[in-house]
Amino acid sequence: MIKEKLQKLGLSNKDSAVYLTTLELGSSSVQNIAKKSDVKRATAYLCLEKLEKLGLVRQYKSGKKTMFAGEYPEKLLENIINKQSELKQREIEITGLLPELNAIFNFSAHKPRVKFFEGREGIKQIYQDTLYNNKEILAFLSIKEFDKQLLRQLYKEYVPLRIKKGIPAYVIAPGEPLSAEYKKRDKDELRETRLVDPKKYPFSIEIDIYNNKVSLMSYTTNELFGVIIESEQVHKTMKFIFKLVWENIKDS
Repeated sequence: MIKEKLQKLGLSNKDSAVYLTTLELGSSSVQNIAKKSDVKRATAYLCLEKLEKLGLVRQYKSGKKTMFAGEYPEKLLENIINKQSELKQREIEITGLLPELNAIFNFSAHKPRVKFFEGREGIKQIYQDTLYNNKEILAFLSIKEFDKQLLRQLYKEYVPLRIKKGIPAYVIAPGEPLSAEYKKRDKDELRETRLVDPKKYPFSIEIDIYNNKVSLMSYTTNELFGVIIESEQVHKTMKFIFKLVWENIKDS
């Protein structure tokens, strides 16, 4: 059990065995550590090198012999804290770099881009894209058609993040029972939903209009794919269409 937990922290099965052996023996030679860990001597040495770099093992000389000893287990926690600090610093650096990178990426404003995505993870990437440097999301969607597993993941991950970022959603959906329940949560989920007659307008995909992009997603269990179209003209036209429909819906 303890080996499995160590593996979740980035140590291999053999790394874990060697590390636990160094803790148990206190200090010992590579030969003894390898024997007790039940790994080959060459493998034990490689594991010890890795553990030493992680600060979990220290190496020292005892006469002519090279000895290894396990460091205090608290070093594991210290490593995690250091990694969190490094990741936070990288986040700050990348955030500062994004405007320059986006300026390069969007250099040609007149050249539209189309990106294709597949599977649940692909659909989730499209949703994440709607949260980058965005003020609002305009959407046509159908809750009825959602893949159930994907819907659960979005409610757990995407919706709270959208709310945290303060990005409101304006949604037009067929007035089915699931959509009516969805509409009841509008205030809590930073959204305004207007429903249309499901018999006249039974659309079954989602169209999101945001920034200078339009995404189209088909998210039934048997058909999980989507595209992002980055085009100022397509975005403007779809936004006009959305407003035309929105303003002519008698909200209830």
